[in-house]
Amino acid sequence: MSIGPLQMVIIGFDNEAYAKEIVEELKAARREGSIRLFDLLYLIKHADGTVSSKQVSDLTAEEKQAFGRLVSRFLGLGAEGIAQNNVAELAESLKESDTSYGLTEPEIQKLADQIPNGSSAILALFEHHWAVDLRQTILKAGGKMLANGYINPDSLQIASHELAFISEAVNRVEAAAIDEAAAIRAAAMADADVARSEAEAATQKRIEAERAAAEAEEKAQRVTQAAALKALSALKAAKLIADEAEEEAMQALSEAELIKTTAADEAAMAIAEAQSVEEQARQEAAARIAEAEAMEDAAFAQAEAVRRAARRQEEEAINEAEVVVAAAKELEATAVLRAIRALIAADIVQEAAEQRAIEAIVAADVVEALAARKAASALLDSGM
Repeated sequence: MSIGPLQMVIIGFDNEAYAKEIVEELKAARREGSIRLFDLLYLIKHADGTVSSKQVSDLTAEEKQAFGRLVSRFLGLGAEGIAQNNVAELAESLKESDTSYGLTEPEIQKLADQIPNGSSAILALFEHHWAVDLRQTILKAGGKMLANGYINPDSLQIASHELAFISEAVNRVEAAAIDEAAAIRAAAMADADVARSEAEAATQKRIEAERAAAEAEEKAQRVTQAAALKALSALKAAKLIADEAEEEAMQALSEAELIKTTAADEAAMAIAEAQSVEEQARQEAAARIAEAEAMEDAAFAQAEAVRRAARRQEEEAINEAEVVVAAAKELEATAVLRAIRALIAADIVQEAAEQRAIEAIVAADVVEALAARKAASALLDSGM
């Protein structure tokens, strides 16, 4: 049977009023499934010394059988109590318990005897039910709990202020670096677009030059055909005037060849010029793109350096916060033990139950065992 972490809370009142709002809050938490009541005992000790009580639980019949003596053991009301803060031994003791669930009337009376007349108290033992699945997942993943406890609100507030300040500064620096990198990237992309446009214009010029060369070559062919026809006509007339016809034909053929050569030369020059312009445009585009990429890499490198520096600052802040939290835990343990001594002095708790109360608080994860032992030793040395 798997259960989550258990916590015990004892709340005292100076009058006989029924704390309905506290019970309502517990009911709301139970409905949400966050907690499960192992036992809630409400005691009212009237002015004449008579006692009224009420118990509430969310346990099944099987669970009541298994955990029925847990509350009385924590309170030191059972015959055995808890000798050591050992979870394994406590679990074994619970398995062997054959008593019924809940506190008996004599046990309730014993607790009531420690409450002044005209006052009341609430004792609540509940399970953090939300943690059951989380614990199973941690165990399956091979993990184990290294530390557990409550953080004093004052310590948390001090640490949270410092962490919030550092986090805000880191966010501002990262945002500025990202904005700068984005601006550089946008400028680089704009330059690259201009270079691509120029390259496309150069390509268009080359295409136009090739088209002009093709037209010139076609024109040269037409001129050649016309010259050949003219030469043929001259040869036909050579029967009458041979010398003049031959000279005229030779002149026509020579003229046609000259025209063809000139047209071809002009076309070749146009193509060469277009290719030169295109190549120059491509080189300029490549240079601008390379420059833009270099600027972008530099911007991202700067942003990464800022992030690393921010992480170092955050880690230092977390380490400082952990030191503050550790000191706060020791103070919290001392405060809890002082409260126990105060209850003893006020005859609310018997002195013989002091050690069991300390161990119960530790078992309920109110303070860590080491912090409790240190605080107890300090109080004993001071004589409080």
